[in-house]
Amino acid sequence: MHKYYLSLDHRATGENEVHREDCAINVDQKRRVRLGNHVNCKSAVDQAEYDYFFLLVDGCKACCPECHKG
Repeated sequence: MHKYYLSLDHRATGENEVHREDCAINVDQKRRVRLGNHVNCKSAVDQAEYDYFFLLVDGCKACCPECHKG
């Protein structure tokens, strides 16, 4: 299991990205919210979409490529 968080700094296309805690992309700690431990990124993205239904959510292409929509 890995720890995941949601970045509140959205991309130019409007999505906020779910990252694993060990992601190489440096995200400001003040601009992210914890999603907790998950068995995979799909579970973390599902939780982010449920908890933050008013945001567009995508997986990070670096640490969650199987959940990155593009």
